[in-house]
Amino acid sequence: MELTSSEELAAVAEHVQSHADNCAGASASAETELDRLRTENADLRRQITELQVLVGQSVLAELSRLRGENDELKLKGAAVAETWLGRWQGLAALLQAPYDLFLVFSIKAAEITAYYGFSYIFVSFVSDEYGMTDREAGNLYAAYGFACTGFGLVLGFVIDRLGVRRSMLLGCTCSMIYRLICALSTSREVLWFATLTFAPVGAAFGVPVLALAVRRYTHRENRTFAFSFFYSMLCLGCLLGSVVINLVRDVLEDGTEILGVKISWMRMVVFMCTAITCYTMVAAFFVRDIQILSDLPLKEREYCKFKPVHIQVRAALAEIMGQAKFWRLAGITGVFVGVRMTFRHLDATFPKYFIRTYGPQAPFEIILAINPIVEMVGTPLMTGLLLKWNATLTQTLLWGSFVSGISVFALAMWESYMGAVIFVLVLSLGDTIWSPTLYEFSTMAAAEGKEGMYLAITMAPMYLAALPVGIMSGWALDNFCPKDAPEQERNSRLMWFIIGLAGFISPIGLWVFRKRLILPEDDKMSGQEADIAEDDGEGEVRRTMRLRDAGEAGEGKLAGGTVVIGRPLQVADDDPDADNVPFNA
Repeated sequence: MELTSSEELAAVAEHVQSHADNCAGASASAETELDRLRTENADLRRQITELQVLVGQSVLAELSRLRGENDELKLKGAAVAETWLGRWQGLAALLQAPYDLFLVFSIKAAEITAYYGFSYIFVSFVSDEYGMTDREAGNLYAAYGFACTGFGLVLGFVIDRLGVRRSMLLGCTCSMIYRLICALSTSREVLWFATLTFAPVGAAFGVPVLALAVRRYTHRENRTFAFSFFYSMLCLGCLLGSVVINLVRDVLEDGTEILGVKISWMRMVVFMCTAITCYTMVAAFFVRDIQILSDLPLKEREYCKFKPVHIQVRAALAEIMGQAKFWRLAGITGVFVGVRMTFRHLDATFPKYFIRTYGPQAPFEIILAINPIVEMVGTPLMTGLLLKWNATLTQTLLWGSFVSGISVFALAMWESYMGAVIFVLVLSLGDTIWSPTLYEFSTMAAAEGKEGMYLAITMAPMYLAALPVGIMSGWALDNFCPKDAPEQERNSRLMWFIIGLAGFISPIGLWVFRKRLILPEDDKMSGQEADIAEDDGEGEVRRTMRLRDAGEAGEGKLAGGTVVIGRPLQVADDDPDADNVPFNA
């Protein structure tokens, strides 16, 4: 038994030793395998590091190449923007606008043609045809400006209630009636009545409504050029007004006789201005109350039917009066009364002065034609330069008001044709700087749905400028450049120096109060940077409709609603009212 046990123990020991030897061998093999794996891991890490370096270098090289190409493209883009092609690309964005915008441009050009064709001869017309003295003619001119201010303030809220189309029709009709009365009447009382009723109503529904229409019919991407083009239409109208005067004056210098009635060349000009105004009535009939949707891309050309907001006048007036932005804008337009007075003297004082100084055949209308030519050509160019220079609102208004302000002193220094040319030329150059910017800023600052009241109040100083100009013109002409007075009794240089001092209050006032009137955020009021939310409107209801359905829908179906043109609809096939699916843009 003991032997057996010893043999068993030896066998067990041998088995244990064998197992230990096997474990030792396995451990050695594991160590070897672990070393191999460690070596492979190190090789892989090294290879990955090398790849990272190579890839990083390639990526950096590619990024550098792309940056270089991008900079090159920017330089090419800047070069193109400075050419006529670049400017055309900006102006070509206007082609994305609805036809209503171009109707407004044509109405603007026609109305300004009729206005300046009559305005340039107004004081001479009422003196020659109605026997008024310089002071009486000046008082009528001043009363007209005061009436325009009053009617503009009172009727501002009516624009918001009537909408663009009906307001435009009313304004064009009143202007046509006023000019027709002036062309036919010979009574001072009738002239005064028409000048203080129909004329200011036409003016109240003129500038504010047309400016509001440009805002409604443009996208934030083409609005700046639209306002610049809108201002160019004003200049074109001024030019055509001078052309009308010149043509009629050359053909009918001694007047004509119609049905046995003697008609002077000035009265014939008024007849032609009346006929031109008739076109504005027809064109206004085809204008629609719509609004471009600036929260959508310009190329989609989507717009909606704008529903005028029904507002409480007192509440809206209190709201507007409580806005600091409104008072700052009113202050800016008030400061510019000085420069606007200078422009008013172009028709209130300059024609009579020029004829009395250089004779009845002196071509005052040709000198005045310099103004629209310079502004029509220079306004788009100046707008592009100001955008390129990133000129702020303060800089633009200061530069423009200063240049316009110093223009009058040319006539105080040189009483000659050259002095008159320099006066009108410099005045026009300054106007190309500040006027389009102030137009756009005044229009875009207005609260949506309350633009009529807002613009009527802020544009009141423009009409109010006629009040001091009329009084000053009558007094200055009577004292410094009286009719039929010999040259030694005239003192026209002093007259223009006094007028220049009155106009130069604009740049001085703007410089003194610039930090209070213009804040940094006002420079963001441009058409391209304006808050999109401002274009959404208040009180409007949008209903999506297909383009083919928009023209087929009855007036009752669209009443009180808004139509979005061109947006695809996704509605159930069994929806019986698919064309009236509410849409919240």
